[in-house]
Amino acid sequence: MIIYDEMKNQADLIVWWSKMLADAKHSYPLADFSLLDKNFKMNVCVDIGCNIGAFSYLASPHFKKVISFEPGYLTSVVARTKINQKEKMKNVFIHNLAVGKNTGDILKLCCDVHDGNKNSGNSSVVYESSMNEYELTTTVSLEKVFELCESDFIDYLKIDCEGSEYDILLNKDLSNIGIIVGEIHGHPVKNFEEAKKELLDHVSDNFNIVSTKHNFFAINKQFNIDPLKFFRGIVHEA
Repeated sequence: MIIYDEMKNQADLIVWWSKMLADAKHSYPLADFSLLDKNFKMNVCVDIGCNIGAFSYLASPHFKKVISFEPGYLTSVVARTKINQKEKMKNVFIHNLAVGKNTGDILKLCCDVHDGNKNSGNSSVVYESSMNEYELTTTVSLEKVFELCESDFIDYLKIDCEGSEYDILLNKDLSNIGIIVGEIHGHPVKNFEEAKKELLDHVSDNFNIVSTKHNFFAINKQFNIDPLKFFRGIVHEA
């Protein structure tokens, strides 16, 4: 069980929440997409890499239900305490699980895999760490995520999982997802640009994509919504 620096005291938790909320607002655009295309439904949102729940908190008013996944035990507890107990949001369901290639794998969630700061954004099940600190977590596949959502369609998938995005998305059927938005991290063994191209090429089979170096926003081609125009704040009328 990893105890991050942000968990030291109540004041640090408040600062942590404010930072994560600002990051989520900046990185993961939310709107009533049914206003852009009447065929788009605001039913199911999935938050992979929930952390302490900032994005799930923001998504809750927009969707009928938000299904969230956070591999860190204490981080998931903070998310549940904030969202379910303090904010009384009854449509957010937080699972202490990692999403990966398969269901049922037991993996090490390694601490401090990036820049020497022991914070919650630096934990991963695919990167090795110079620190010995880790906790064990159980994985579920994307197929299992659909089952846990009790739905055959995910309207909005947010993904920020420190390198696991390749295992989660590659070679998977993504056609029953409306929007995918997330971060692209370095691949644990492949060249970053090659790995990124492979991932976005696979997503582009079903999606129109806007991407930057480390982020992407993809809208299923079945919907008449232009992701670039949306990013520029222009409503694309159906």
